[in-house]
Amino acid sequence: GTSSIDTTCTIWNVETQQVRSQLIAHDKEVYDIAFARGTDVFASVGADGSVRMFDLRNLEHSTIIYETPGLVPLLRLGWNKQDPNYIATFAMDSTKCYII
Repeated sequence: GTSSIDTTCTIWNVETQQVRSQLIAHDKEVYDIAFARGTDVFASVGADGSVRMFDLRNLEHSTIIYETPGLVPLLRLGWNKQDPNYIATFAMDSTKCYII
């Protein structure tokens, strides 16, 4: 998947190299997107300060699983490779790492 400053995420079919779906993911720019290993689940972070969870089997809905105090932009995220129940992210101008 790819993230964009136009608030969207684009999901690609790797085999056909075609767009599978483009969805409005956040209220502001989307800075990162990452898939959980071995699942249909992915998450994104953005300038609106939220971590949002998506499922490829139902892209009509997303779930906000975290918002930073003051809605400080979140820049990157990464899934725990041992346990996909955990995501790490960090905010702009911060030295803190949030484990969700």
